[in-house]
Amino acid sequence: MKALYFYLACLLFSPPLINAQQAYKIGKNTTTSVLGTSTLHDWESEVENISGTASFTLEEGSLKTIESLEVSFLAKSIKSDKSRMDNITYDAIKADDFPKITFNLKRFEAGTDNTVTAYGTLSIAGEKQEVAIEGTTSLQNNTVIIDGIHPIKLTNYGIEPPTAMFGTIKVGDDLRIKFHLEFTR
Repeated sequence: MKALYFYLACLLFSPPLINAQQAYKIGKNTTTSVLGTSTLHDWESEVENISGTASFTLEEGSLKTIESLEVSFLAKSIKSDKSRMDNITYDAIKADDFPKITFNLKRFEAGTDNTVTAYGTLSIAGEKQEVAIEGTTSLQNNTVIIDGIHPIKLTNYGIEPPTAMFGTIKVGDDLRIKFHLEFTR
């Protein structure tokens, strides 16, 4: 009988091989940028206000599953080095009417070499699209890091590519969202 109690105590107090699902939030070192082209030059705008939460399960020091993930940023926190370009961007994405750009995870698939595919809904300018966003994951201490670049077409979100200088400068329809997401407990 003492052996049974000892065995149960070992099971209850030994560290698990699989960590239970744990809640994380976006960390301060997260960065996101929007990269695009125009008839004048390529451009890049940084996103200054990013928030999000996720729930991960880790197993033996690696990411096992993503149960939930939501990331959003304020549309008016997209900043370039030109305020006129920022205002054109805000008008194009209807930032006054739809102040947030969001991604909500629906399901997750792990690939090889720490690659992941996150399937979910991306909402921009009031339009929602089902997307598959690919990235790579890594762990540093208690931080889950997801890196990637996701292409989008403005017209898929009902956005007419912006123009300037009486239409002589036109933004390309294809953009890329580059992300480095750091989630901490």
